[in-house]
Amino acid sequence: MTKAIICVAALSLIDRRRFHLKDPVTRWLPYFRPRLADGRERVITVRHQLTHTAGLTYGFLEPPDGPYHRLGVSDGSAASGLRREENLRRIASAPLLFEPGTGWHYSVAIDVLGAVIERVTDKTLPEAVLDIVTGPLGMDSVAFTVSPGTS
Repeated sequence: MTKAIICVAALSLIDRRRFHLKDPVTRWLPYFRPRLADGRERVITVRHQLTHTAGLTYGFLEPPDGPYHRLGVSDGSAASGLRREENLRRIASAPLLFEPGTGWHYSVAIDVLGAVIERVTDKTLPEAVLDIVTGPLGMDSVAFTVSPGTS
């Protein structure tokens, strides 16, 4: 459910005019500049991240010799030990599957959007989600990690 909650946080920030759907991701993550396979750079917007139309993918959706595997991109399904910024740099090093906005593909786009939220709010993603979504809704048992003794 983290993707849905992160999207709610992003939409709330958009509603508060902290950022806009048309804003390029590079406004907050200047180093996040993935390119198409032919080397062309294209603008990836907040809308592309929210709608999985950025041209990104997941490692588990590509062959074992695919770019995300070769670059050591973490898809979040395992404890990789990578810092978020390093993982985003690796994602940005992989070629885009298609020009942003021209197709749909389930991907790490919401992870990238989470990093944008961190920059916009100047908080960690768990802090921002608590402040924007789960706290105001009284969702006290919802968090990014499971507390010991919780099932």
